[in-house]
Amino acid sequence: MPSPLSSLLPLADSLPAEEGARDCALTSLVRRLANAASLPPEAAALTLRLARSDLLNLYSGFALGAFASVLTRFRPRRFPPVAQARLHDRLRTLLTLPPARAEALSWLGAALQGELTALLRERLSQARSLPRRLAAGALGVVNLLPAESDRTPEYEFALALLRLLLESADFTLPDPEFTALLAAVEDWVGAFPYFPEGRLRDLFLALHGLELTPPQRQALRERLLAWRDLERYPPYRSFPNRRAYLRSLRRALGWSGPLASLTEWAGRVLNPGPVHPEPPDEETARRHRSLRLSTLIPGLALLARQDESAFPPLFEAFTELLRQYLLSLQLGGSVECEWALLDLLPAALAHPCWLERLAQTLETFRFYRLSENAPRELAERAPRLTPSALATLLDLRRRFPKHEWILQTLEGCAAPDPFADLERADRPRWRLTRSDAGLTPAAQDSLQERLASSLDPEPVEAALRLLSHPDPSRAPLADALALTLTRRLQEGMPLPAEWVAELARNDEALRRVLLRLSASLSAEAAPLPHDFLRHLSDALYALPALPPNKLTAACLCDPQNPLQSGLPLAQRLDEAAGLLLGRGDEAEILARLQRLLPPDPPDLALMAQLERRQDAPALRIAAAHPRLLPILVEAWPSGSQTRAGAPRRLALARALTFAAPQHVLPLLRELFYLAVELCTVWSEAGGMPRHFPEFFWEANPLAQQVLKTVVQLEPVCPQAVNLLEEIILAHYNVPEGGFNGPTFSPGVIEREILPLMVNRFVSPQAIPALVHLLQRDYPPEQRREQTISKCALQWLTNVSTLTPDQQATLWQHGYASPDLLTRALALLALGRQRPLTEQTWQTVRRLLRSSSLTLYNQRQREIARLKRQGADFFFGVPGQVFLLKGVAVALAAEWRQDPNLLTPAQRADLQDSLRQAASSFQRTLEARLTTGSHAGFGQEHSPLRALALSLCDAVHRSPDDDPDWLLHPADLAYLTSVVSERIFL
Repeated sequence: MPSPLSSLLPLADSLPAEEGARDCALTSLVRRLANAASLPPEAAALTLRLARSDLLNLYSGFALGAFASVLTRFRPRRFPPVAQARLHDRLRTLLTLPPARAEALSWLGAALQGELTALLRERLSQARSLPRRLAAGALGVVNLLPAESDRTPEYEFALALLRLLLESADFTLPDPEFTALLAAVEDWVGAFPYFPEGRLRDLFLALHGLELTPPQRQALRERLLAWRDLERYPPYRSFPNRRAYLRSLRRALGWSGPLASLTEWAGRVLNPGPVHPEPPDEETARRHRSLRLSTLIPGLALLARQDESAFPPLFEAFTELLRQYLLSLQLGGSVECEWALLDLLPAALAHPCWLERLAQTLETFRFYRLSENAPRELAERAPRLTPSALATLLDLRRRFPKHEWILQTLEGCAAPDPFADLERADRPRWRLTRSDAGLTPAAQDSLQERLASSLDPEPVEAALRLLSHPDPSRAPLADALALTLTRRLQEGMPLPAEWVAELARNDEALRRVLLRLSASLSAEAAPLPHDFLRHLSDALYALPALPPNKLTAACLCDPQNPLQSGLPLAQRLDEAAGLLLGRGDEAEILARLQRLLPPDPPDLALMAQLERRQDAPALRIAAAHPRLLPILVEAWPSGSQTRAGAPRRLALARALTFAAPQHVLPLLRELFYLAVELCTVWSEAGGMPRHFPEFFWEANPLAQQVLKTVVQLEPVCPQAVNLLEEIILAHYNVPEGGFNGPTFSPGVIEREILPLMVNRFVSPQAIPALVHLLQRDYPPEQRREQTISKCALQWLTNVSTLTPDQQATLWQHGYASPDLLTRALALLALGRQRPLTEQTWQTVRRLLRSSSLTLYNQRQREIARLKRQGADFFFGVPGQVFLLKGVAVALAAEWRQDPNLLTPAQRADLQDSLRQAASSFQRTLEARLTTGSHAGFGQEHSPLRALALSLCDAVHRSPDDDPDWLLHPADLAYLTSVVSERIFL
């Protein structure tokens, strides 16, 4: 009787030729094999054949520089391409099958020993003649290609394959596999001319989440303790002759082919004498010791998390590392200590009794806090906070109040899962490394009980840190915190400013505190909490998102009563609590907030107050600029760069974002004119240091915030367009030394302003004004920076009703620009017009069908021509031209989703163009040509963020993804033409 899998054999021999369809067919074939109860001989042979094919594709991707390191998940470098994600997914399924897993282990062993090329040639000798010759030639070319990083392709392939083997076995490794891995590492230690600290650190990262058996833990522990001996395993080895040294160096660097032959020849002709490393000086020896300890501590921490007996050697190594750090304080080196502590903390939290020793050790060496990014990095290590660990941390916080690392640890335990997007619906058996990590429900209940039963500061600090990341499941904890804070205030106990700042972010907890305070003040049962209310209002003014009702509540809580409400404090607090619920009419609230602006004309009584101070410079300014009189008499808090009213005015500019344009545009214009006047006065005050520096420190953020608010108003109206132009041009019109460079620089506009303009509704009346901005004759500096044009085009990307004449303006003054971002924005705006014009269709089609190398060379020639003509532009590198093709791919994806936009012929042509753009050759070519061409610095600081936000939905990307995916159009086309679901690696 034939096997049910027999029908798969013909399918494997008749896979589609087209790449995308072939990929989908292979994935379906692998899943059917994995779901089989057993594998007959013919199915096992098919599994082996598929595994070899995918393993070769994986190695080729790293060898050609088209794949990202598997450690990208833990140390972000660049976004992994979709083809790599699909291949990883298929290999995870394949590696659950014994034939494929056995083959992968042989490839892994060869790659770890630097002998993968020899294994591939052995495999090729079993193939047919023509494929064997083609593949052998390809391997020869691959070995000559320069690596994109300092790691060899074999090494990157080995790390990726090791991680895939681990994930496919539910984060375990069978004893034979683990023994082979340790043997390969021992081979590194014995064969390399130096001790492989870097490789060991990468190995521990790749083994993240591994569950070890007792024999495996014992074997790893023996090797880690042995490697601590720098005399037995020195940083650099001696060799009896130079030939042996070069052979060892060739092995460590992964040289093969011509480079291997060259080193072999050099070993024969160079001085044959022995090779000895130079004796290190004291500082170099200390660095070697620190590096060795920081390398071994992650491995010891991996053991200690699962076996408590590993803690003594772990703490011994950590103490020695801290001692080396203490010796290097004059050099400022503490990075290794922080890495080691971050690795040690999850293990100590799993065994809370060791947290006591950790605190004592850190106290001995006065190591009190980690860097600002430490909570996020700790979250990547999946710590688990149990009730016993929480109780121990609270007790340590009481006894060691200087130890800020305790609160940072709590924040790291509450941080959101950094790998939440790794889970795949079609891979339910893959357990996430952080599935049982973070704040446990039992620990949260324990903390709530502590808050209810005592007024100790430690539970309050812990709750504030644990609530620093929004999570609906922690609402009961927020309620318990509010009750405790109210009790402390009612008993006259002061709240530190840090606590108040955290409270200001939680509306419900804050509302409950204000209501209880109002009731207490009405009954005259508590002293006036002026310090608390001052800190609270300052914290509210500093919030990045502050609606008008919440700003009004902040002013009502302010002891200075800036709104001059005339109400007693108890009634003001009660009204503030009501405003936090969203009560109140918008027009009435804005009318009250207008009192935060200096009145025009000012109160003449203020002039008499200024005269009593006998401040001659201030009197001169008040006479020339009477509107600034109320600001001149404001208090200047100690340690502040600005006057007391500056935070309120800046908060007002932020709050106006949430109101209707017709209500707020006059206020915004008034705020901007105030910023210009402040900046002008400071600029005209004389040399440096000038008088009134507080005007400078207020004017720049105020002007920038007004611009941010203007671009967020909806609908976009002609008045907002005119105000935007006036604001940006003011940078060139204020006296020299006025607005500082970063306030309206191109980088600030691209990174911070353009993303705020995405998906804003534009009124039809504003469209002619926006198009007119593209035709205006601006100063030379603005013509070079093109910030106004970029803002206009970004707004126009939200419009689909441009007339033919208006589209012609975009072609002439937008797409023809030498600036690639301006050109890309114009292409996006033109591609969203309905109906689609022939010129737009042909432009996008031409970009999709153009070779990446052709576009790259065209951009090189364009840059050279413009430079010869003396064009004053910053052109960047030629590889950034792929941005245009990336926008074209995303537009094609949008067009395909509109059923009435394209004719059947156009739809077929577009699909064929996407297939052509998504070829593996184009993906590899772009990976090479865009090396060093990335325009962004992460999703928060990339000039491409606005474009990415505009297009991410069409191409199944997340808004939080690094926007540099726009510079990889071939990979984007592969995703668009082949993959319908969301992909996460």
